[in-house]
Amino acid sequence: MTQDDRANILAGTWRGRYFYSGDTTGNAFEIFFAEAGETIEGNIVDDSQFGEANFSGTFKYPNLNFIKHYINPELDPVEYTGTMDEDHLTLHGMWFINPQVPGLKSIHGTWIARKDVGSGQYKIQQINEYGDTNAKEINKCSK
Repeated sequence: MTQDDRANILAGTWRGRYFYSGDTTGNAFEIFFAEAGETIEGNIVDDSQFGEANFSGTFKYPNLNFIKHYINPELDPVEYTGTMDEDHLTLHGMWFINPQVPGLKSIHGTWIARKDVGSGQYKIQQINEYGDTNAKEINKCSK
């Protein structure tokens, strides 16, 4: 597949979960990606007290990097790095928070998302490689 064939494969709505280090439950989120060349931007809604955020970054298949800025200015930005699987329907990676307040320790974790291809449901058998717990939780945040 050429780079031209991959144009806008990230664009659209994705649903997933992010996990703090050592956490197995995680928090659900929905993310909308817009692409213009290698530039990405969009918004994220966390299913937690943190709420809505905007982001911008880059995507050059299969790698993506972006920084999430919550609407609440009191919350620190979150840096995401990740990879798109060969199926073009799964993203996964790491996230990092480097607090802006001196003396606070950085926080990190993992994340996974599946592209919403219109059905509103995720095929569990396609997600099970990440573990039954994650698969069930990802399915819960679908429509």
